[in-house]
Amino acid sequence: MAKQQGDYLAKRVFAAPEFATTSTIPAGLEDFKYAHKGSLAYIGTDRAVADVPNVGPLWGFGVGLVWKGFETYSQFSWRNKALVSIDWLRTKVFGRDISRV
Repeated sequence: MAKQQGDYLAKRVFAAPEFATTSTIPAGLEDFKYAHKGSLAYIGTDRAVADVPNVGPLWGFGVGLVWKGFETYSQFSWRNKALVSIDWLRTKVFGRDISRV
């Protein structure tokens, strides 16, 4: 929801810069409408839960792969995408070293 609100406000401010400095709402400005696009939650051991609109809840290994793919794709730069992918692969092969925790 916060991302949708931020996108809405950014669009409005760039369309009408005076909107950012006044407390009055410009004429013709449509109201913010939230659209639920679902949610994903990682639950560990390569598994995740998803709430998909018009489908319902999904869970398991396949949803975990979708979550990891979305999380990787959502990174800002190609460097970060590569680092996240390499970290997941390294953890899968060698495990997570928790001896220094």
